[in-house]
Amino acid sequence: MKKRPVPASDLSIRAVYTLMTEVFQPRPIGWVGTTSAAGIHNIAPFSYFMPIGSAPPTVAFSSAKDRNGKEKNTLDNILETGVFTLSMVTADLIEQMNASSATVPASVSEFDETGLTPVQGTWVNAPYVGEAHVTSECRVLQTIPLGNTTLVIGEILGFHMSETWDAKEGVPAHVGRLSSTNYILTSGEQVSLPRPE
Repeated sequence: MKKRPVPASDLSIRAVYTLMTEVFQPRPIGWVGTTSAAGIHNIAPFSYFMPIGSAPPTVAFSSAKDRNGKEKNTLDNILETGVFTLSMVTADLIEQMNASSATVPASVSEFDETGLTPVQGTWVNAPYVGEAHVTSECRVLQTIPLGNTTLVIGEILGFHMSETWDAKEGVPAHVGRLSSTNYILTSGEQVSLPRPE
């Protein structure tokens, strides 16, 4: 198969982002929950996210600056508090997940905007999505600045599982990010949702 070389250095930041989201898919979506120093609950979906180890249980996600070069509220809160929660997005919550991706001021809680229920963490001072089937609570192990992105690595201190969660019997369909405004469910269905302003 013949291929053409595409030097990443020749592409704009936006073009690299578009290419990477077209190449690396589907990507699982984790809802990161945080609380600001002022006590405002924040929830935001991240698809540059993955589990990275089991002993200790660890996860990582990256938070990119917005088009104006400003850090996301999620990262600001994590740098202030050193903790976060991570709730998995399932098909029954895809509309709320999409709505929670809207850019809002730090003084506004996405929980209020989406109608999701913030539940205070057991091990960390951060909220998680009460409607989520599976959530983990994490303490930050390391943050690594990488250009316009910061990689956050967290250790999972504990899990919350819904009473209906049973991997042997089948679990709710998870949501994966494709490119642009497209998503795929682990059930095989594809969905397109326009991104909120």
